[in-house]
Amino acid sequence: TWGFQLQRQLMEKLPPKATLAEKEVMLLSMEEEKKIPRVSPSKYYKDSGEWVSHKKLQKLGHYYDTDGVLKRVKDDCGFQFSTQEDYEELASAIIEFVQEGLLKIYKLQEVYLPLEAKKSSKGDKAIIYATTDFETNPDKCLIIIQGKTPVRAGIWARAACINASLQIGSMFPYIERAVSRGFSIIILNPNDNFGSDGKTPIKKIANPQEHCRYDWENLITKKCKAKKLYMIAFSNGGINANDLLTKYFKDFTKRVVALVIGDSVFGPIGKLKEYLQKHAIHIKGSIESLGTDITGKVKASFKTISAGTKDHSSICGVGIELC
Repeated sequence: TWGFQLQRQLMEKLPPKATLAEKEVMLLSMEEEKKIPRVSPSKYYKDSGEWVSHKKLQKLGHYYDTDGVLKRVKDDCGFQFSTQEDYEELASAIIEFVQEGLLKIYKLQEVYLPLEAKKSSKGDKAIIYATTDFETNPDKCLIIIQGKTPVRAGIWARAACINASLQIGSMFPYIERAVSRGFSIIILNPNDNFGSDGKTPIKKIANPQEHCRYDWENLITKKCKAKKLYMIAFSNGGINANDLLTKYFKDFTKRVVALVIGDSVFGPIGKLKEYLQKHAIHIKGSIESLGTDITGKVKASFKTISAGTKDHSSICGVGIELC
């Protein structure tokens, strides 16, 4: 239960027709955050010099400065496109850099899929990331689903990590905020579907839909102890979230108290409409100011608000101000 004073403040700040999802998000934002030391961006990127992936970036002629902006080693200028091959190599190195950050800075753990797989075992396997308390935290858990391949866990968009900053393109700000508010975290990795040869599908998780369903059935349902689940799904991740909601409707609607969709196609709505209208928010690319209600303008079936930008790759990066 929430104290009377908090409830009164909530009612004063929320619009008259606020959804349950908006109430949940507002309550979380008004909670006193746990006294966990914040990660200093300057220290974070300074210390990254010891990372294997940081050295790989430097070999490619780039590094991240203390603001999380990608710079060229030779002249400290921003990224300059040369060839698609060089771009892909750099993007892969950045994914490694971010995922190393998940482990070294935020102390997340690797979880191997299928669950019977181990780091040292032979055979193909995929990796997702989770806080060490995802099996013991009884309160709340944040579940994150990124967009389509070639994006991987920890990244919203490669382009944003390269052309904007890690504050916009990576999940770091969400992870830091969630941990400070007492969440456990599970970051799905639905695009990690093939073995080391890049061609052989991994059993049980051969495509994004299978991957997410496996995570729901074997991790979220059987291992995650949190009573309340909060889900953020970006781009193609929204399609996967829609599939989970449809297939596991009873369990999903019982546990997921707030669903945030980032610039995605979500449907068909059908029997999902009542739940979505109460518990979901869609942050959609739009030139309207950040946070503007555009539900009627775009003729949406549930609450839709503007991201304040039409740049798809930046939606989740700027959208954190709404969470």
